[in-house]
Amino acid sequence: MVFDYFQSTCFGDHPMGWATLGTEEIIHSLTPEAVKAYMDRHYGVKNMVFAASGNIDHDQLCDLAKKYFTKVTDKGDQTPKPAEYVGGDKRETKELEQVHVVLGLPTVNSFDPTYYDNVILASILGGGMASRLFHEIREKRGLVYTISADQYSYSDAGMLTIYAGTGPKEVAELLPVICEELKNAVNTITEEEVNRSKNQMQAGLLMGLEGTSNRCERLAKHMHMFNRPIPMAETLEKINKVTVQSVQEACKRILKQKPTLTTLGLVDHVLSYDDLVAKLSA
Repeated sequence: MVFDYFQSTCFGDHPMGWATLGTEEIIHSLTPEAVKAYMDRHYGVKNMVFAASGNIDHDQLCDLAKKYFTKVTDKGDQTPKPAEYVGGDKRETKELEQVHVVLGLPTVNSFDPTYYDNVILASILGGGMASRLFHEIREKRGLVYTISADQYSYSDAGMLTIYAGTGPKEVAELLPVICEELKNAVNTITEEEVNRSKNQMQAGLLMGLEGTSNRCERLAKHMHMFNRPIPMAETLEKINKVTVQSVQEACKRILKQKPTLTTLGLVDHVLSYDDLVAKLSA
């Protein structure tokens, strides 16, 4: 729920800001005719990718595709409306044991040459038990139950998100500490951290090749986004080019952007949005 709020606060009344499941009103109004019309508009051969992996015969697969997809509409080439980041603050009071917090800053899309700098930055900040936020905020200060950071990139937008689950009293200290950790990262990221995150990312990608479903999804995503399957060697090379300086520069650029903050729970002690902006820019 807090991530749905986050997405809508980031992008407002733009399709990127709409909840994937829709609203109660929309769901109740759906009819078989409406679903079919939607499929006719969007599920067409012009934006369809057919991918496969495993023990397959390529020619046989192509023959089957020709046989069973001949009736698919030739539509489906609609160009989506470009994402428009809005940003801001949304808080909802709810009787919960935890306060759920998502802080985000706009970053880069999937095509940006600094994409992997941003991914490595997110990993250093909150990509596991060795990350900065986990060590400083959970282990050292005991302010949260859980905390993590992720880089989400799309064809025309990107976000660095930090999620935390904390207590109603601890939340007052939480956001100021996160702001300090973000600002400290600009000048204190080390070679060891960058190399560890690069190795972790590369290991995950290579281990993913052991599963045929992962290979298939990777092929489909690459064809859909880049119109070609990207060789693993090319991806690993881009990751290897990430440096301490390039990650620090990515962090500097992010901190100049307008933040988005969404909170859910007993939110009385959450830092004000204006104070959050001031702390990030100080």
